[in-house]
Amino acid sequence: MGTVRDAPEAQVVHYMPTETDKVYIKEVRMGKGDLMSLHEHTYTHKSYLAQGRIRLVMPGSRRTQILTAPCCIVVPRGIQHEVQALQPSVWLCVHSTDEDNIELVDSSITNEVVTK
Repeated sequence: MGTVRDAPEAQVVHYMPTETDKVYIKEVRMGKGDLMSLHEHTYTHKSYLAQGRIRLVMPGSRRTQILTAPCCIVVPRGIQHEVQALQPSVWLCVHSTDEDNIELVDSSITNEVVTK
């Protein structure tokens, strides 16, 4: 998942997969104005806004959505997306992966998009 930039208040909690549960959840707690960088995945995944209000931008599909918690969204594979907190927010990204190394899990599920 994208890195949190311009995010002095952001906190990330990793819920790692186990041998019997191949689910990885990345919980991102963002302050107002925090931005999760543009990224994409090679598969469709679900994200859940547990608290707050965010702007979800998907430039590849020319979509911008304002979401208010609680809500769940499906992000299609290959669609670039970024998240900006419009107020303090908790965003959960849910992924299926075998990677249980906290240092490698993000790179195993994300294609970071380089912008100039």
